[in-house]
This record gives sequence, C-alpha cells and structure tokens, in this order.
Amino acid sequence: MMKYVADLHIHSKYARSCSNRLDVENIWKSCIFKWIDIIWTWDFTHPSRLNELKQSLVEDWTWFLVPKQDLLQKRISELKPFLNHEVLQNVEKWFYPRFVLQTEINSNFERNSKKYRIHNCILIDSFANADKILEYLSWFGKVESDGRLTVKQDQTETLLWLKQNFPSSVFFSWHIWTPYFGVLWSKYGFDSMSKAYWSSLSLIDAIETWLSSDPIMNWINPEIDNLTILSNSDAHSPENFAREANIFETKNKTFPTYKDLEKAIKNRKFDKNFQNLHEVEKQYLTDLFAVKTDLKLVWTIEFYPQEGKYFWDGHSKCNFLTTPSDTIRRNWLCPICGKKLIVWVFHRSFDIWDNKRISQIHFGEKDFWKQEEINEIAKIFDRPNYQYIVPLWDIIREVFAANKWTKKADKTYNELLLQFGTEFDILLNLKIDKATEYNKFFGYALEKVRNSEIFIKPWYDGVFGVVSIKEVDTPESEKKIMQEGLF
Repeated sequence: MMKYVADLHIHSKYARSCSNRLDVENIWKSCIFKWIDIIWTWDFTHPSRLNELKQSLVEDWTWFLVPKQDLLQKRISELKPFLNHEVLQNVEKWFYPRFVLQTEINSNFERNSKKYRIHNCILIDSFANADKILEYLSWFGKVESDGRLTVKQDQTETLLWLKQNFPSSVFFSWHIWTPYFGVLWSKYGFDSMSKAYWSSLSLIDAIETWLSSDPIMNWINPEIDNLTILSNSDAHSPENFAREANIFETKNKTFPTYKDLEKAIKNRKFDKNFQNLHEVEKQYLTDLFAVKTDLKLVWTIEFYPQEGKYFWDGHSKCNFLTTPSDTIRRNWLCPICGKKLIVWVFHRSFDIWDNKRISQIHFGEKDFWKQEEINEIAKIFDRPNYQYIVPLWDIIREVFAANKWTKKADKTYNELLLQFGTEFDILLNLKIDKATEYNKFFGYALEKVRNSEIFIKPWYDGVFGVVSIKEVDTPESEKKIMQEGLF
C-alpha cells in the first residue's frame, strides 16, 4: 500500500502574523524534510500570492502543481547535503511534494441583527478556476488587504455560488470549535451546523478539528456524521508544518490525482448522505464516483489538544483555569475578577453532544485516550483512526536542551534527518534501538512519546499548554483541578 501525507491548512507570507519564509521555495523545502506529499498553496485569493504561484509552479498531469524545472533543480542541488540517501533518491525520481490551490476566506455577514465572522476554506483544481473565483470574491472584499480574504457575503451564498459554478471545488469549514472564527464557537458562533449553513449544509465536504480539538471530540456530534474530518497544522511558519496531518492510502503505485483527493474527501457524504445531497451537485458527484479509485483517508496525525491555546475554560489575565464542571458550579464567573468565563473548546464540545454517544464511550470522565482506546472508539463511529505525536523539534528541545531556531537545535535536527530519513520516518518508523544508538536519551524520549507516557498540562484562554516527556512544575491549585472529575 502507498501512503501519502497531506497538510491541508498552512498560511503564506501574505497573511497577517505569518512568517516571511512562507514562500514557495521554503514551503517545498520543509515538505521534503518532513516528507509531506501534498501541501496547500494557501491564499490564492491574494493577487500577489497568486502571481507568485504562477511564476513558480506549473500544473502537471495529476492536476496538482509542481515547481518549475529551473527552481526544482536548484532546490534539489541545495538540499543534497542535508538529505538521507533514500530520501534523495525519491526526490530525484520525481517523488516529491505536490501543491494544490487553496485559500481561506473570512466570511463576514449579519443574520437577525447578529454579526458573524466564520473561517471557511476553498480548494480548486486549476489556475484558470482560481482566477474566476478571485474575480467573483473581489466584489465582496479587498483582495490585497490580507491573505485571509474577508468576504462580506453570507457564507451560504458563497458556498452555493461556488458549487453551482465549480462543482469540482472542495469546501471546508475550518477549526469549527475555535475562537475567534470557528462556526461552532461558544461566543460568536452558531449552536449547530444546520443553523450556520441552512439548506446548503449538504454542500460542505469536510470540517477541520484544529489544534485544541481531537477527532473524538467531534465524533460525539451527530451533525458531523456525514462529513469527512480533517486534521491540519494551521502553520504560521515552516517548522510547524504537519504537527497535524492526514494520511491517505492507495494500492495504486502512481501518484494520486486531484480527482482522487477530491473523491477521498467527498466520499463520506456521497456514501452516507446520497439521498439528501443538494441538487446542485448530486449529478456531478454521481458521475465523479462512477469512476472507481481506492485512495482513502485512513488515519490522521494529531497534536495533543490539551496543548492548544483554547482547551479548558479560564482567564489567562487572572492566571485561572478550570474544568467544565467547575465553570458550571461557579455560574460561569471568574473567582478572581468576577467577569464571565469564556467557554473554550473542550467544554463547548459538551454543549453540542449526543447523550447516548457520551455514555457509550464515557466521554467527559477524562480528556485523554490511550491508543488502544482510540482504536476501539474509531470502530464504533466508523471513522479513520488517529495517533497523537509530539513534533520532532519539541523532542529535540527537551532531550538536548536546544530551543527552536538555535544553532544547536538546527545541528541536531539536520544530523537526525541525514542519518535516519525524514521527520515522519523518525517519529513513526525509526526503531527504538537505532534511536538509542544515536543517543540513549533520545531513544528513551521517542519510546515515551509513542506510548503516550508523557506529562500533559492543559491550558486555556490563548496560552499554549504543555506536553512534556518529564513533568514540569505545576502549582498545587492547578494539580487539584487536573485531578478532579471533568463533569
């Protein structure tokens, strides 16, 4: 079986608060080091970004984009000193990352005197179609202002127009639980997907979990049953690519096409919700799936959601965090400042739950599952499996006391890649005895990570949590909260 890693949510240098190194060359280089097979271009609705993409990339027979030959040869030559022999052979045999055109839009609209700002994603198959989408969306927003284009149109209207004119497009609802632009966020979002998208709900192809949520937190919501669930990095710098990612699998030894990827994403709603498909795309999908391919989403790689910035309830300014049950006991009020606590992602997933599913998997008695538990729960809900990882840079930081972007960290990272292959080869496949031969503490840490024998300190309110191989100092008040029942 051939496996392909896809990170379907990164940003470009044209988006606010993102690294200037997020250009085509650096993105492609980082994908080689990690071995990401399919990466999204991001921000094709920004004219300067789209022009950059046209200058650097060409469409190949797969309907994906690849670097132009002069750029390709230049980059391969520069990377040779840093690549393991097997990885270099793959690159030279044209087994290298492909790009696919994609953008994020900030749907900005008003309903019943309430204002909404919801992030959605569009994936498309060609520069020609990207040009037409950009032309249409430019009527509703200032395209040069930000890589994440603000579209002043109700998201249902944008979605319907897109599917009427470009049925091959893929439309996702991004980081659905997350502040400040998630469709189900507690403060400014909707109470259900059906309220958010009305009759256009069946036109959505997938949703994204994001960093403060994992798949199980989404499986308990019946409204999502017919949608593919994707996990992506939302990286603002190349080092963070694929901290969450999607693994697709096929028996076919040739590289998949855009159509294969499109079908792998749309397959769930076609199989499970055919009778309720929107008339706009029912015939298109029937024709699409008449041609059989076997590319499937088989599992996802997950960031520990406790490490995300919006997992538990709390106030960072007051240095106060709390479990969902404690929030309810306190009548949603912060004991320090007296202001209302914001319900963050873990708590919010309980607000839109199914009681039968909750009791079936004992959700709420804890916020973390071991791999064997995940395997069983995935079978119950007929979902692809998933696995938590700790990024290689974070392991390097702990084992070698070397922070990201320091010379010591770079040296260690390059040594590991040269000796053992790509980042995912090391994290998922490298034998522990080989890792121990390199460094006994590194081998020990890698084994701990794979067995989920790590220290987890959930965090809240815009502050990243801690996932560590060794326990970090935790105030007694926080330890007490972490030991109490969640609900």
